[in-house]
Amino acid sequence: MGIVLRLSILMLASTYGTEHHQNITATGEIYTGDEHTCALRSKPHNEVYLVEYRGRFVYCRHNDWGPARWTNKSIDLSTASAQALHFPGSGRVKVTKKRN
Repeated sequence: MGIVLRLSILMLASTYGTEHHQNITATGEIYTGDEHTCALRSKPHNEVYLVEYRGRFVYCRHNDWGPARWTNKSIDLSTASAQALHFPGSGRVKVTKKRN
């Protein structure tokens, strides 16, 4: 039996603003904020990430590009993801790619 290593990365995070509500995501979905999704500047889409903030965890599916480079953030969380984490809107989160 082999050892499986999963890399966790601390990322600066933010939440989608309300101006993104009802926009079409990179995967063709309509963003409502009701699902546990996130936006990253990496490929591929539909990967699942475990996001941790202050002892709370949520699985987020990567379905969009973002956040904008000028924000200096690395991940945008949907409204539902942020609420599940009790995330205030901006800060550091730990992100781990879920093993397939």
